[in-house]
Order: sequence, then structure tokens, then C-alpha cells
Amino acid sequence: METSPGFYLASDFDFPGEKDAWDNMLKDLLEELMSRAASGGSRKKFAVSKKSGPSLQTLYGLMQCTPDISERDCIDCLTRNIGRIPIRCNTKMGCEQVSVSCGLRYHTSRFYDLTAEEPSRATPPAHLPSPPPPPSNERVREEKGFVIDDTKGVVFIVMIVIGGVVILIASCLVIVLILRKKKHNHQNEMRKDSLKFEFSAVRSATNNFSPKNELGEGGFGKVYKGVLNGQEVAVKRLSDNAQQGEIQFKNEVLSMANLSHRNLVRLVGFSVENNERALIYEYLPNRSLDNFIFDKVLGWSTRYGIIEGVARGILYLHQDCHAHIIHRDLKPGNVLLDKDMTPKISDFGLAKLFDESQISKQFTKNIMATEGYIAPEFRNEGQISFKTDVYSFGVLVLEILSGKRMWNSKMGERGEDLITYAKRMYKEKKPLKPEDLNLEIRDREDILICISIGLGCVEYNPSDRPKMRNVGQMLEKTNRSQASSYLRSDKGRKSRVHV
Repeated sequence: METSPGFYLASDFDFPGEKDAWDNMLKDLLEELMSRAASGGSRKKFAVSKKSGPSLQTLYGLMQCTPDISERDCIDCLTRNIGRIPIRCNTKMGCEQVSVSCGLRYHTSRFYDLTAEEPSRATPPAHLPSPPPPPSNERVREEKGFVIDDTKGVVFIVMIVIGGVVILIASCLVIVLILRKKKHNHQNEMRKDSLKFEFSAVRSATNNFSPKNELGEGGFGKVYKGVLNGQEVAVKRLSDNAQQGEIQFKNEVLSMANLSHRNLVRLVGFSVENNERALIYEYLPNRSLDNFIFDKVLGWSTRYGIIEGVARGILYLHQDCHAHIIHRDLKPGNVLLDKDMTPKISDFGLAKLFDESQISKQFTKNIMATEGYIAPEFRNEGQISFKTDVYSFGVLVLEILSGKRMWNSKMGERGEDLITYAKRMYKEKKPLKPEDLNLEIRDREDILICISIGLGCVEYNPSDRPKMRNVGQMLEKTNRSQASSYLRSDKGRKSRVHV
């Protein structure tokens, strides 16, 4: 039994009478149809019927399951579709719910032939008179006991040929999909095995985790530089007493094992031995973004490239990778830079993975992230969505543009916080860094667009923030009309006037 994909259609008109009377009539009709359709033979799981209800209103219904599923599966499939009626159709006077293995339809107007409702009408009498001989001008031939009209015979043969071709193509597609799935599973197993390293090899690669090789320290362990199989790597060694680190370790391996994008740090492998846990990443010589934007002067083209690259990486996580991923801890320290200053998002220990059916408002009691980058709905209510990352991205953009930290900086002569200062500068059509005033007019326009994007992303209400797909389109220099449209929209105007 397959319950997805599927679709539904609903009438434009609601039932004008009492809702309880409608619900009772619909319930009686659906129960009768489901019982009859499910109990049909292996060749036919189909039923139609009608019910009369309030105001002499008649409701016609149809249910059907594919003949390859059992009676129990037919009932389960139809029950799933019936369960969606209150959400999608409610008291609409017509509704159709269809999935792969079953479907149902009802309407106040009859949409099927009466012979389907009462099969006895379609059953011929036991003794029928012989049909009259065909007219002399009609060409008739007899083949193997069948009398076939030439025209109908050609149509019949063509239909058989077409049906055979369709079945052959469908069979080939099924075989291809099965083989592709097996190949994908096999590749995943090979990929998983190729990621495993002996801890002795990791220890040797980092010179026994020498302090001279230490690159930095996070909440759940230290990071060391090493050389593994001739490749420079960064090794994160989890602390022995970090229970939460164990959860993050598993989460990061699951999140990153099959990710591949130029703006995401590549997971080279992992190692597990007794209480030791280590994650192995590609080594990036320029380390993290917070080593540059707060202490060093970056040219505008470099800053713009970092903003654009981080946006592409987040969009990949939200939309294009094998599972939909919400990072939850986007900040300068988790954006690493390679030798060409290409940004790569790292640290997926707090990431959340969702499949298609789970992408909605999710809640958690575990509010773990970095203050200043946490979306208000996440901090206050534990609500997680793609807009959680959008908020963090907006803060990151404003920090890159200003060179100031969100959580401890006072901007301008008025001592404003970063968001308030950015709104005022945008209103005055000024960049956030004084030295940017000397840039070319086109570059200053790009800076103002990026300020607007950052301000739109940090809107308090998640629904007022843009999606990362829209952010990516606005950042494309070849698609400035998209950015201009956003600036003229309600959300763009909000970002200029609301704190």
C-alpha cells in the first residue's frame, strides 16, 4: 500500500444547512462505501452509493482501492484519506481525495453512471434474442469464434499494443528504481565504512594531540591540526566528560555524512574507541570568520562573497540536500574560510534533520545556541523552523557589514545597538562602515541592499522574514530587479522602520 504522493480537490461552495446534519449524512455514506469497497474481490475493490439528508439533499459517493492490496490495507488507505477531509474539505459540497493505492470522491451532483450504483441494471437477461444480421454494406469477419467489426477490431488491437507498451515501460521504470535504490544503499554503506578511522591513526596524525597542533577549543572539546593519509585535516576531539558532546557527535556524523557543497565543511571521517570520540574535517588555513570581520579590514568584494557563499550553503541545507537540515547555530565562529576566503559552514552538532512530512513548526525544550544569534521564537518558545536560521543569517550579515559584534557593541554617536544603528543608516542611505563611503556608487548600492536583507532577516515575526531562496535571488548581481521588488514590498518597508 502506498499513501503518497496524492492530491485533493474541493468544491468552492459550502453546504448551506446545519453542519451536524451534513456530517451525519457524510459519515453514513463513507462508512457504507468503505465497507463495500474493501470487501470487494481481488479483481474489483470499488463501490458507489448515495445518501439523502437534510432539505432533501442527496450526496453521491465513490470509493476505490487498487486490486493488488488486501482488505485491511484498503481500509487503512481509505481511512487515511477520510481523516484528511475535515482539514481540506470540511463542509464543502464536493471533495476528492486520491493517493496511489486508493481514492474517494463525493458530491451533491451525481458524477457516475447509474449502472455502477446498481449492478443488476447492467446484467443482461438470461435468454436474449439473437441479434439481427448485420447490414449488407457492413464488412464483418469471423476470427477464432469472435465476430469483430473491422473498425472496432483495429481499435481493440491498437489498445492492446499501447497497453503492452505502457506495461513494459512501467516495468522497466520499476526495475531501474529498484536497482538505483540498491546502488544508493550500497554507496551509503561504502561511504559510511570509508569514514571510519582507527583512533590510533588519528592520534598519530595529530602527534598524540600535541598542544603545538591545537587550533582552538569549543564547548565540547579541542580542535587539532593533523596530517592523515597525506591530507591536512582538523580533528575535533570530544572531552571525556561531555555527555552532551556524545549527542552532538552522533548528530554531526548523521548530518554531515552525505553532505556535499562548496560552502559546507567536508567531513573526512570519524573515530570511536572506548570513551574516545573524534571528528575529522578538511583543514581550512584561514580558520573562522570571527578572526577577520571584527579585527581586520576586509574589502567589500570579499565581504560580499562571504555573505553570498553562506547564503548558498544555508539554502542547500534547507532545500537541496538529502534531508532538510536546520543548522540552529549559525555564527561567525562556525563559518570557516579556505585559502581563497571561500566561506564554509561548520559545526552541525545542534543541527536538526527533517523529512518532508515533518517540515512545519517544531518545538524543543533544549534551547542550545549562541546568545545574540538566537531567533526570538526559538529563545522564548523553543519553536524551530527554517526561519530560525534566517534570523541568525541576518545577524551575521549585519556583523559582516559593520565589523561589530551583535551582542556587545554600541554603534555611532548615539550608542545604538547594531540593529537600530543599521536601520538608521539604511534610512539615511549610508553604509555601516565609514570607510565604505569612498566606494563606487554601484558598490554602495550593493551594501544598502545587503543591509536591507540583513534587517529583513532579523524581523521579530518569522513570517515577515524572507526565505533563503529569496535571499539568494536578491544577492545575485544579475537579478537586481528581485532585490528592488523586495525593497518596495511591505516586508522591505518594515525592515526600514521597525526595531
